Amino acid sequence: MELLAQIRNALSADSVRRASDFIGADEGRTRRAIGQLVPTIMAASINLVSTDEGAFSFQCMLQEGAHVNLLMGELPSLLSNRNSARSLLCVGERAIDRLMGNQTSYVARAIAEECDITESAAVDLMQLVSLAMLGLLGRMIGEDQITKRGAIDAIRNQRGVTARALPPEVAKVIELFENPPEEMEEVLSASGWSLRKLRLFRLFT
Repeated sequence: MELLAQIRNALSADSVRRASDFIGADEGRTRRAIGQLVPTIMAASINLVSTDEGAFSFQCMLQEGAHVNLLMGELPSLLSNRNSARSLLCVGERAIDRLMGNQTSYVARAIAEECDITESAAVDLMQLVSLAMLGLLGRMIGEDQITKRGAIDAIRNQRGVTARALPPEVAKVIELFENPPEEMEEVLSASGWSLRKLRLFRLFT
C-alpha cells in the first residue's frame, strides 16, 4: 500500500486552489509546498509509531479519522470561509502537535524558505496535509479496508518510499533512515532511548 500518492489525491485541485486563496500564496507555490509536506508528515508519522507509546498516540488520532473524512468531502467550501477553515485546521493543529512537537517551527521554516511562502502559511498547509492523511485512514478504517492496527502497520511500511521522497531541507530536521541499522535499534532499545528521542537530542544539542 503506497499512501503518499493517496494522501496527495485526497486534496482535490479545487481544495488546493481554495487553500492557496486562504493562505494568500500563489497556487503553484501552494501545490509545491503540499507536495513536500506529504512525505514530511508521513516521516513524522513513521517516527511517532516507531515506539509502542507513539503507536498508541497515533491510534488516538485515528479516533477523529472518520469525522475528518466527512469534513474532507466539504473541504473546498470550508476553506472558502475563514472561520470554518480555522475551525477545521484546529483538528490538524492537534495532529501536528502530536506528530512534530517542537520540530514544527523548524519544519515550517524549511518549507517556507524552499517554497517561497510565509511560515504561518507553511504551518496551515502542514495542518491541512495532516487532515488529508487522517481523513484517508479514517475512510479506509470505516470501509473495513484496514483496522486501526493495520493503519499503524501501513504507516510503518512507508519508510522506504518516504525516506526517498523526503525533501533535503526537511531531512535536516526530521531524520528518516530508509533501512535503520539493526545495531542502532538494539543499542537504543537497551538504553531506553528511541530513534525519535535521539533525533530530538541531536537537534537541540
